[in-house]
Amino acid sequence: MMDAMLREAQLTWADIWHELMGTVTNGSIILAEAEKGVKPKCGWAEFLEKLWLLKHYLDYTRSLAAGGR
Repeated sequence: MMDAMLREAQLTWADIWHELMGTVTNGSIILAEAEKGVKPKCGWAEFLEKLWLLKHYLDYTRSLAAGGR
C-alpha cells in the first residue's frame, strides 16, 4: 500500500513539475520567461488539484509509515 501511495505521489509531482517547464530549469532556476507570469498548461484549477492530491498522498503515506491505517 505504501509503495502504491508513494508511486502516485511521484507521478503527481512529475505532473506538477511538467506544468512549470518553460519557466524553470531542472535545477529549479526561475527563467526570465516567468516574469511574464506563470500559467500552468492544464489551468489553475487542475494544477491546484494536483497539489492537493500530492499533499493527500504524502499525508496518507506518512500515516502508513507511522503505523496508522
